[in-house]
Amino acid sequence: MGMSEDVRAMLAGADPADGLVVDEERARADLETIVAQEVPGTAGRRGRRVRLVPAVAAGLATVAVAVALVVLPGSGDEGTAYAATPSPLRYVATATDRSASELLGEIADRAAALPEPAGEAVGISYRGWWLSTRITSESVTSEIVETDVHNELHPDGSITQTQETPEGTETFTDPPNAYSEPAPAGEEEFAAWLEAAYGQPIGDIMYLEAATHDLITQQALGPDQRAAFLRMLADMDGLEYDGEVIDRAGRAGQAFSAVSSSSGLPTRYTFIIDPATGDLLGQEDTLTETAGELNVPIPSVISYEIYLPPVREP
Repeated sequence: MGMSEDVRAMLAGADPADGLVVDEERARADLETIVAQEVPGTAGRRGRRVRLVPAVAAGLATVAVAVALVVLPGSGDEGTAYAATPSPLRYVATATDRSASELLGEIADRAAALPEPAGEAVGISYRGWWLSTRITSESVTSEIVETDVHNELHPDGSITQTQETPEGTETFTDPPNAYSEPAPAGEEEFAAWLEAAYGQPIGDIMYLEAATHDLITQQALGPDQRAAFLRMLADMDGLEYDGEVIDRAGRAGQAFSAVSSSSGLPTRYTFIIDPATGDLLGQEDTLTETAGELNVPIPSVISYEIYLPPVREP
């Protein structure tokens, strides 16, 4: 199945190709051709996400349900997103003399001490909100798209995914892939495995978030694997502790984030962690300094996901 015409991309004033003379008609035609193509090995898994950075297609290990905006040169008002973005969560700073890395290390220790869950994971569900933009030869329109996704995990490693959007329900089945193999428990082994499964370096918080999304939506992590993930996250450059938060499913968590401009716009990527179990509750992407050509305020939440507990059977 082909990719949708939605493209998760943002072109900012920092574009290294700024000033390049562009054949706009050819550029638009090329863009429509690219987004109509299927990415090898990702048919049906449209719950994954793609990020395209200026002049480079990055993160193509994932395919988008709903994505941000590519603004073509000279597109004027047609290149502006007019979507109402979700309200930001309220982060409550708490007094602590420990760094974000130390706090995550403590959560990792608690996670590793937990017993293995009973039963085999047979299903993983999540909900996402994305700033979605549809590009046609006549116009560019944007909206916030909400998608409920359920992945049914099969013993052979294949996955049947059901997506529910305001437009209806779709179901896809994907064969086993790199994420079908259980993630290792050691921190260094876990990081190397995740990078190999994702297919490109994950040292940047943007790519780590995308790789984590692919993993957490296809595999239920055990206590030792969660601990390894948290210790890997704790080593991320620029990581900050944002405080306590109630996520969009009403669950209490602690928020850790870092900023990256790899998408083309400075964006804060936030991980919300259950401090008692080390479970990843959600992820949030927020524009922090400028919206580029996007007609949204700063700061603006441009995507958010909540991950629900896996369904297990004896």
